Amino acid sequence: MSKPDKETYDWKFRLLLAIGPRLFYLLAHTLYRTCRITVIGKENEDQFLRQDKPSLFVSWHQGLLYYVYHFRNRNGIIMVSQSKDGEIIDRVLTLFGYQSARGSSTRGGKQALDVMTDTINRTRCSGGLVADAPRGPFGVAKIGIIKLAKETGLPLIPVMWWAKRKIMFNSWDKTLLPLPFTRIVFFYEPPIFVPPDATNEDMEQMRSDLTDQLNRMHKQAQEYFEIRS
Repeated sequence: MSKPDKETYDWKFRLLLAIGPRLFYLLAHTLYRTCRITVIGKENEDQFLRQDKPSLFVSWHQGLLYYVYHFRNRNGIIMVSQSKDGEIIDRVLTLFGYQSARGSSTRGGKQALDVMTDTINRTRCSGGLVADAPRGPFGVAKIGIIKLAKETGLPLIPVMWWAKRKIMFNSWDKTLLPLPFTRIVFFYEPPIFVPPDATNEDMEQMRSDLTDQLNRMHKQAQEYFEIRS
């Protein structure tokens, strides 16, 4: 998988590459260890963990900062942009125990999806995609995760989280960052299986259904702390 030419990086970016990922890793561990996390529906994942079977996880890009920590140290594979920012993310993911396939829906996406499919089928590792990446629109699933589930035969498990106190960034995905010592709720839903003989029409319907399901989960997660306040 091709990556940006490191010789084109200026000294400031090379310094960021050297320091940024390690700093993020340390800060993430420090932050999330202060949070109290309630997990709902864990049995939907545990049924596969008990048998040492891999899974695919899917959610919205908004929650990526916590997902990286939650699913750490599993040797799972994630798609990462081929951009300079993607080089930073790739190094962060390595520290958290992930593999990466470089590409996105706008740049090298098919090649990256092929790498993910081949790696999962060859090593039987888990994987994940944020379904509305790389640039949205927010809350609309793309077809890639459905294709990945079809080609690998792995169960597709929708997940979602929310924090009682958080920062919401002014980005296309409204990225969430929990504040220290807050409460986090994390939802797993029952697995979705994409048949190996699913037609394009079948997969499009599943993509639409996944969009509805993740948006329902998103609303449920937001309301969790409102109900308990």
